[in-house]
Amino acid sequence: MKTSDTVLAEFIKDFKLEVPDIGVCFNADIEFTTISIFKKFNCEVHIITMTQKQLSVVYLLHQPLAEHGIPDVFPFDADHFSYNKMRSLVINDYDLLRGKYSLCISPINLPVNKKIDAQPGLDILAEK
Repeated sequence: MKTSDTVLAEFIKDFKLEVPDIGVCFNADIEFTTISIFKKFNCEVHIITMTQKQLSVVYLLHQPLAEHGIPDVFPFDADHFSYNKMRSLVINDYDLLRGKYSLCISPINLPVNKKIDAQPGLDILAEK
């Protein structure tokens, strides 16, 4: 498992998740674990990087998260993010509501809206 300020960059590069002109958006299996909760689901994940502010944020786009009290926004912090090579991005953190928690993000297919060439010279967007 690797932990550093390049964790997100390596995760994105290894899984080829970045699509020019679109960004980093992909479907993933998510596992959320606390001492008393284990939830597994799949959802769309967006990773936004603001290079001028040196800030990256991971967003989970899944409506039922709020119903289960699961966070959906994770600002990058090298102390809490780690990467299991070619397996998953892991966020281990703590909050007052849930205590210690772990969130595992495992990409399951191509980036969402990945551009493909259907015919020479014709770009279309592939859905899933």
